[in-house]
Amino acid sequence: MKCFLFIIFLWTVYSCTDTKNADNETPVVIKKLLPALSDSFNTRDLMSEASLQYDIPLDTINIFQNENLEELTIIFPKLSSLENSFLYKRINDIVRKSKNDFLKEAKNDEIEYDSVSQEIGFNETIEPKSLYKTEKVASFSFQTYYLSTGSSFKYDVINYDLEKNKLILLNDYFLLKTSADSIYLSNIVSRAIKNKFSKEYLGALNFSFDDQYVYFYFDKYNIFSWGVSSVKKKYILDHINLEYR
Repeated sequence: MKCFLFIIFLWTVYSCTDTKNADNETPVVIKKLLPALSDSFNTRDLMSEASLQYDIPLDTINIFQNENLEELTIIFPKLSSLENSFLYKRINDIVRKSKNDFLKEAKNDEIEYDSVSQEIGFNETIEPKSLYKTEKVASFSFQTYYLSTGSSFKYDVINYDLEKNKLILLNDYFLLKTSADSIYLSNIVSRAIKNKFSKEYLGALNFSFDDQYVYFYFDKYNIFSWGVSSVKKKYILDHINLEYR
């Protein structure tokens, strides 16, 4: 019993001494880079599920060239030409160009017709991937998908300030006043696409946005990435222009 009490006494003395030394020591601060938050990138996959606003009605145009198995499907937002004259015109331009390109391609197929194209034909689908509109801004994106002997796709994006009646460009939406700002944005894009993106290509970057996300678009065969990548706005708010946050 005495031996046991002696052990307890030694343990108590040692504990007090250790605590005293710990109090006298200068704490060491180790700076570490915070890991990327798990839900910051690519949690909204527009390739598998479009982000469409329920109060923006859709319309569909379908052109079918039966003799050559050619088909064009265009799905687009049905807007009033009076209330949204600029958006109405831009969307009509996309629809008109798509129809003309399709009819031109169909005519070329009549000249260069072979057994493969006869079986497969040429199919083109244009559909919205993101439709976001408030009283102040509108941000629309459309994917054009081509299918023949192979497949390809490209994107058209419209970002518009409804109050100022002007397009919202990359330099308008993001704060890009310094070289450091450009490097920051290129790093964000790099993390979103999981590949190195060079800031020299920011001028050609297609983007859109909604209330929660910013989306980056890359046509097929782009040197950096293919498809759509996303980042949550709340993690990059300090680099978005105040009026668009």
